[in-house]
Amino acid sequence: MRKSVGSIYCIGVFTIYNLMLFDNRIAGFEIKSLVLVLMTLIAILAKTFCGEPVVGPLKNWNKADWIAYIVAVISVVGIIIKLITDPREYELFAVMLSIAAIYILMRREKEFDIRLFRAYSLSNIIVAILLLISWYTSNDVSKVIALLQRGSIPSWVLLALIINAIGYCEDDKWKLTYGFGLVLETIILFINKNSIAITIFAMVVLTFPIVFKPTKRLIRSAMQIFFAYGFLLANMSLLAGYTPLLKGMVTYDLELSVYIELCLALVGVMFFHYWDKEKADERGDEEVLSQVRCFIQKLLCFVGIVLASGMVMLVCGGISEEYAKVKLIMEQYRSAFTSQRGVVPMVLEWAGVIGVGAVVLVYTLVLYKLKTDKRVGLTKEQQSLRLLTAVFLIQSIMLTQTMITMPMHVIFICLYMNQIRNK
Repeated sequence: MRKSVGSIYCIGVFTIYNLMLFDNRIAGFEIKSLVLVLMTLIAILAKTFCGEPVVGPLKNWNKADWIAYIVAVISVVGIIIKLITDPREYELFAVMLSIAAIYILMRREKEFDIRLFRAYSLSNIIVAILLLISWYTSNDVSKVIALLQRGSIPSWVLLALIINAIGYCEDDKWKLTYGFGLVLETIILFINKNSIAITIFAMVVLTFPIVFKPTKRLIRSAMQIFFAYGFLLANMSLLAGYTPLLKGMVTYDLELSVYIELCLALVGVMFFHYWDKEKADERGDEEVLSQVRCFIQKLLCFVGIVLASGMVMLVCGGISEEYAKVKLIMEQYRSAFTSQRGVVPMVLEWAGVIGVGAVVLVYTLVLYKLKTDKRVGLTKEQQSLRLLTAVFLIQSIMLTQTMITMPMHVIFICLYMNQIRNK
């Protein structure tokens, strides 16, 4: 089947661009920025010469198109103003134009093959191995992967984990590869020890039976990930404190680890109680487990209420010394939040107030689409894009973003918006 220019561009970004992590400069550009600019320029030229419409007539534009192009113009104006005040920002100008051009490349894409996740997973496994080697040999990531620093590892590894988790649940042929990627990236996340990213991934995995069709096969795979993830987290105090594998790289509280194991055991007992209540039928692994899904929804609500209550109590000073461990957990969340920079302060630095206005427009549009589109009837590809878009909106507010993953997020958002429009 003939692939479109947009699909080939996606593969290039997921592989070639994703692997350009080294701190080398060519013609004044970081090599990663130069690769993105060249790939985007070549893709637009190829799209033009192949006869695929790049912009299209105004009469065919919908509201999303108008807002997207308005945002692009606002962003360009903001960056030009920044460029006038500081001429050294020409690299940023070129990169932001390339990211804005992704919407043009993805605008007419009618299908998204979930197997494209395979390419992203393989390239991320290579990055994860290099990252772990650099930590084990020199404990200095900047010597090997210069662009994965300054607090940007949580946002990078979170996207990698979610894509691997979706692939593990939906792509049986590559289950082993996705599982291997999950193990490597989970270790990296736990070494980084960002409580917000750790919690977001656990919650995202629990939402799989809600976002996707809650078949026995999907729920079994999702809970395998959840319990393995929780088990590894609960044993990080042992791995980091008593084995040469991670000793000296990070520290975890042993008492908290015991509490995590007790919580996992309780969730496991309740989960299998609901699992056994489901009656088996002739559909086998495609059987829909509605009661298990209902239990997971209640579990997510409970966890959300507990975390929100803990943060409110911490802010109001309502956690006494008698609950020192609860206070420690909440302090870790606050520390993780204050050590990160969300997308708004980053854009404010890059493009000023005008850029922030463009971001607000984009968020408003995407939130409107997430609220109004109907989940019923979506394919697993469309559901995956919807989930990735929603997670990006949440984590981008709390975690430092990186140019390594920003083009991927823009691709997923554009594809989601386009898939909903073509539904």
